[in-house]
Amino acid sequence: SGGDSDWESAAVTTEIGPARGERTLRLPEVRGMRESERPLSGLRLLLVEDGPDNQRLISFVLKKFGAVVTIAKDGLEALEWFGFDPEDADSERNTIDVDGPFDMVLTDIQMPRMDGYMLASILRAASCRIPIVALTAHAMNGERERCFDAGCDGYATKPIDRAELLATIQEVLACANP
Repeated sequence: SGGDSDWESAAVTTEIGPARGERTLRLPEVRGMRESERPLSGLRLLLVEDGPDNQRLISFVLKKFGAVVTIAKDGLEALEWFGFDPEDADSERNTIDVDGPFDMVLTDIQMPRMDGYMLASILRAASCRIPIVALTAHAMNGERERCFDAGCDGYATKPIDRAELLATIQEVLACANP
């Protein structure tokens, strides 16, 4: 469905891994769309991802769809965006802003310092209801259930499929805001 006129191409350069070098990423045409017409227009997303290449690629895709993207390199840095100071973890004044500055969190599952499972568990334990989507390169049996058990509302595999990611985000948002 749709010809080449429905697509916009963008060069993406990766510095590590098997996809090293420049390749072309094809996205639905959004250049002609007004910002308010884009599928994720104005959505405030926190992308929690430790890999610089994935940070660039995923945030590029999300921004093309109209999202406002903030990046945290791991779960601890993500908690700081919610007002939690890991250096003062035992203080009663150190709390998580459960409403937070975001509409959704997209988190890698495997990260140093604090992984996505722990991040989701801590946010849920603090009664934070912001939708959380897990991103993982490990599509093993039980992985999806483990993400949901930790408190995630959605699940997408890496490498990221643009259409799948968009559908997952929209589905999770629809369930969170019926």
